[in-house]
Amino acid sequence: MNVSAQWNSRDVHVLLSALAPRQFAFATALTLTRLGQRVKSAEQAEMQTALDRPTPFTKNSLYLQRATPTHQEARVWFKDFAPKGTPAGSYLMPQVHGGERKDKRFERALQHKGFLHKGKQLVPASGAPIDAYGNVSRGFATRILSRLQASPDSTQNRTRRLSRRQRARGGTFFYGNPGGRGYGIWQRFNFAFGNTVRPVFLETRRKQRYRPRFRFFAVAERVTGATIQAEFNRAAEQTIRTARR
Repeated sequence: MNVSAQWNSRDVHVLLSALAPRQFAFATALTLTRLGQRVKSAEQAEMQTALDRPTPFTKNSLYLQRATPTHQEARVWFKDFAPKGTPAGSYLMPQVHGGERKDKRFERALQHKGFLHKGKQLVPASGAPIDAYGNVSRGFATRILSRLQASPDSTQNRTRRLSRRQRARGGTFFYGNPGGRGYGIWQRFNFAFGNTVRPVFLETRRKQRYRPRFRFFAVAERVTGATIQAEFNRAAEQTIRTARR
């Protein structure tokens, strides 16, 4: 969402009579930046309502680019970088515009190793540990990729054999379709008198599609329309009050 300075002629005439050009540019930049702050806060509140248990990472995924006297525009948008994992902008775009969910880094790693079938995605199954936000932890996903020798980071791929005790306690992971119960990632637990398997992730028949749920642009337009005049007046008064005589 970009907010630019577009004032009506009456506003400009009144302010120009009190402000020098440089002061006017400062006042408009201050107005736009404060509008951006309002929009960012409103979008974070909308996330809480529109999305299912958004994580702190998701709620903090917005950034504000401030306006300046020489660049009369403020920008509120999604961060496109994440040190680890998927940038929030990548997985939130389908929530804003609708459409197919993009493949996750976890899924792309499995596709690269030839595990996950082309055109399919994975959904957590009964054996996947789910956190308070409805997600599988990054650590658990990393552990699976390590055991399957599928991690993009070769140093994380486990090369040594697990002891019998380790296999019993943590289970072993494999990709397959045991007993025709569904392709995906399964976990095998070995006991003294046998073993058992449980599904962790299963392939979906088709890629997940989302309907637009996060009204990002509508929220921004509502906030700016309702507050732009008040912020404009406040910034102008502050500029006049603090201007050097």
